[in-house]
Amino acid sequence: MTSDIVGDSKGIIGLDGRQTVLNYTAYPFRTVGRILARWRGLDGQLYTADDMILSSSGTMVSRYHVLTAGHAFHNKDLGGFADVVEFIPGSGGRAISNRSATDTYAASNEWFGRAKAAWMTTFANWSANQDLDWDLGVLTLDRNLGNHTGWLAYGYTDTLAAGTSVTATGYPGDRFDADRNGVWDNYNMSTQTGQITKPTTHQLQSTQLDYIAGNSGGPVWLNSNQTIYGVVSHSDLNAQGLAVSNDATRITKDKFDTINSWISQDNQIRRPTDRPDLVDYDRWFDTQFGRFNKLSVRSGGSFSVTAYPRNNGTAPSGNFTVSFYASTDRSVTNTTGSHWLLGNANISSLAPFNWRTVTWSGAFPAVPTGNYHIIAFFDPTNAVPEFDDSADSNQKVFAQKLTVLPTAPLSNPSPPQSTLKLGTTPSINLGSNLIVGLGSGNGGSQKGTAGTTLKALNQIRQSGQAADDSLIGSRADVWNAIKDDWLNMAKVARGSAKADSFRLSSTTPTLIRNFRGRQGDRILVREGFDYQIDTADYGLGTRAKDTGIYQDNELIALLQDARGLRTLTANSNLRLPLNNS
Repeated sequence: MTSDIVGDSKGIIGLDGRQTVLNYTAYPFRTVGRILARWRGLDGQLYTADDMILSSSGTMVSRYHVLTAGHAFHNKDLGGFADVVEFIPGSGGRAISNRSATDTYAASNEWFGRAKAAWMTTFANWSANQDLDWDLGVLTLDRNLGNHTGWLAYGYTDTLAAGTSVTATGYPGDRFDADRNGVWDNYNMSTQTGQITKPTTHQLQSTQLDYIAGNSGGPVWLNSNQTIYGVVSHSDLNAQGLAVSNDATRITKDKFDTINSWISQDNQIRRPTDRPDLVDYDRWFDTQFGRFNKLSVRSGGSFSVTAYPRNNGTAPSGNFTVSFYASTDRSVTNTTGSHWLLGNANISSLAPFNWRTVTWSGAFPAVPTGNYHIIAFFDPTNAVPEFDDSADSNQKVFAQKLTVLPTAPLSNPSPPQSTLKLGTTPSINLGSNLIVGLGSGNGGSQKGTAGTTLKALNQIRQSGQAADDSLIGSRADVWNAIKDDWLNMAKVARGSAKADSFRLSSTTPTLIRNFRGRQGDRILVREGFDYQIDTADYGLGTRAKDTGIYQDNELIALLQDARGLRTLTANSNLRLPLNNS
């Protein structure tokens, strides 16, 4: 891909008086925008590496017209009119790399999106003769963007004398690479106020305004009434190639009348149709608000995912569906990958340039073990007519992948449900490296110590019909030695779907202290009829989060009451669930 900044301006005259526009989404600056014009290269295809892309500036002058320089979109050396022209009003900020092939040279804040030119018009004196006195043109946009940005008036007057104060605004290319390292870091707007030093019939010349390549097409407006009387065009250079004056093509009565006739013709035959345009907020603004609640999950486990759709179009979206997928590749429309629908969520109508949060929560479906992209697909059936209905535009691919863990097989039918009887307690060996507790189903218990691990596991296997599974933990430094035995044991130590419980007793506070002193201990947690292993995490009591042991951010053993006001005492007899089954 070849890129350039249009215009032949070569330098700053005297001190650089340009200022970066910080409030570029405020009027009148939001009416000014970057123009990106694209010509296809020798391969004859668009959006390929040999396209020529030129950057310039322009201004909204009606609901759907942009006033700019003729050379912003018509270049005789490149074959005439550009193949694609985009207008990006009221934008700025750091550069985003490769948002997509069509969103070339994107900035992190393009609040009003990007409009495309549906029609381009310039004077024959420019297109045929490259006459700078006629270097003016109008872009007819595909949407009524001016209803949201507003627009500036344009006009002509014979009374602009030397010394008249004017403002020139646009997107100078040297500011794109402020640190001069050869990399475009941002696409900020600049503005400067100065005087006209020499008005001529067709030019407004100034030695106080600095026009750098990229400013071309930007407005030169009279400060007293914010009316455009000229458009940035070129510089007059001396023998050394330095600018001696910077020139704007002046709007005369003839040019004014002709531009009005172009707009009038458009109003008769080219009025645009406003549409919505759904995009991912994160992708558009280079943020990371979208999320899912865990990085690993098992089929049947709880899962939640949130995305932020935005309407970049100029019409309300109407209600639409967001579908969430797990996918082996980065697009759910590819036939080369495999894609599993997680679920759907509905969202009410989005107004232009508004966004909303959408969340799906539920049981994760049966998906093979592996790593997956999580994708939110906005309006997957194309029920909403958009400016860009492409799958690439409407899909949000989350930055992190999700790991789907294997699910342990259910080897035996579910046993009858039973629970610990009041007054009974799973046995706990407080002095060992291994803490094991499993109710026998008859109110009894089994226990093991570090020295008799295998024996303890055999005892637990023998009581595999127990319906009251309970907390199992070990110190991290002995885990690797026993984990295979634990996994074996887990296959038989299963109870009914609602029988997982742990009774607090006189030994519980000591057990908790042991665990709290060993951050990184493992916990074997029952989920449905299967087990999964994770590391203990200890939360502190607050209004929002109980003190307890958490697995995958879900409370599985409570150490404090919900308000975090009192610690459970040694005499507490509260029975608590170990998981969500």
